[in-house]
Amino acid sequence: MVRPPVAVREAVQAYQPSAGYTLKPPTVAEKSFIFEWGVRVEYIDNDEVKTGWLCLADEACRQAGVKLVLSRARTSRATEHLRKVHRISSKKTAAAVEGKRKRDETVERLLSSNLYRTNPQCLHLLLETLRIVNNNLSFCSGEYEESRVIRQVVVREEMQTTVNAERIAKAIVELYSSTKAELIDFLERNRSDRANFVIMTDFWTCRTTHRKYLGLRLYLVDEYWQMRSVMLGTRKFSPSYGDRDVGIQGPFSADAGPDVKNLLANKLKYRWEWCVAHMAHAATKEACGMRNDEIKSLNPGMTKLISRIKKTIYQVRTVETTGNLFQELCRTQTETGTTQLLDYNPARFLSLTTAIRRILDKWTAIVAWYDERARKAICENKVPPTFPLQDDQLDLIHLLSLLRPVAGVKHMCQAEEPSTCILRISSWVWTLNVSKRLVRAASVRTSYSFCILARVFRCVSSIDLVSCRSCWN
Repeated sequence: MVRPPVAVREAVQAYQPSAGYTLKPPTVAEKSFIFEWGVRVEYIDNDEVKTGWLCLADEACRQAGVKLVLSRARTSRATEHLRKVHRISSKKTAAAVEGKRKRDETVERLLSSNLYRTNPQCLHLLLETLRIVNNNLSFCSGEYEESRVIRQVVVREEMQTTVNAERIAKAIVELYSSTKAELIDFLERNRSDRANFVIMTDFWTCRTTHRKYLGLRLYLVDEYWQMRSVMLGTRKFSPSYGDRDVGIQGPFSADAGPDVKNLLANKLKYRWEWCVAHMAHAATKEACGMRNDEIKSLNPGMTKLISRIKKTIYQVRTVETTGNLFQELCRTQTETGTTQLLDYNPARFLSLTTAIRRILDKWTAIVAWYDERARKAICENKVPPTFPLQDDQLDLIHLLSLLRPVAGVKHMCQAEEPSTCILRISSWVWTLNVSKRLVRAASVRTSYSFCILARVFRCVSSIDLVSCRSCWN
């Protein structure tokens, strides 16, 4: 996606609605790129309130006052106008086009391969094997009656073949052996006289089987000066008690736990270094008191606030006496389309930020939900429940103002697009202007030029949140 020129950005920021128009800026949850090239307004037409989008992408549209009606808050007309008139598309559209291009190249390469010309049935079996393995499907999925009907109806006769568990297992061996040979040749071709290979290990859990796996990944710069990575192997890691006695500790609870550090540093003789994502998360956890034990917490005030957040989320999500009242309140009293609160998990990088943002977005619905519960309890001669966060709205806004920039760092670390160089440059830019005031969480601004980690340690790690209140504007 093309970055808007300075003239367009200044026109969007300096726009003043004319008579009969009311400016309606995007909310925090609205990420559409049309708000970078124009503004959204509300106006009355035939005694009906309508929403429109004014295009400011070039001088011609600004002079002509191009206005497009956004029916039911949909942005399709605006995106179509930007695509056809200004040749501008979103990152999502560009990613879809790039994915289709890669898919077309893969199909063309397969159709022109020697295997397709000489043995198309074998190619069909190998493709089915990749589909089963990559999507963690059952080996016998090809033996289902529906799968057989699909092959007979859709697949051409010269490519039809038997797909069962036995043939899939043999095909996996063939794919493994050929892949291993290609990787060995690739690594041999890219070896040099200097150390240019970096090996890293990581643990992760399978989403379907919930088993812990150990992976070994190799990073290198290839002969064309492109950054490449190769997964050398994975192994299911579930040490028995006998293995733990001889030095392998477990079970592993976290990637940065002492057991993992001991395995990498002492057993495998690797050097332990913090990655940016884990380092930022560890700093946030310590500064924000994200612990269950208030005594051991470095920030007891924040620990109490987090416990009230968890209590509010639990009550809203689990109380069944109100039925779907909260969902209906979200639809009628809030701007975003979501109707549930998000769970909080201290092990997740962005969990606290997303949980607080969702609570603030649904604040009016939550207050109305507790008021309705209180009225119902009074009618039944019961003690009315209290809203645990009724006095904490301003503190939550301040806290989200602190967490929002560091959440951008964590989000960038988990993406596949940014390289280490881009991440380090971005981190260096964020360390500039440490004395600059924070941007309020409700602001639509997404760029920051201050060291958020320094502010987290300096402000949030205090006993209370009073010192945080002067850090945003």
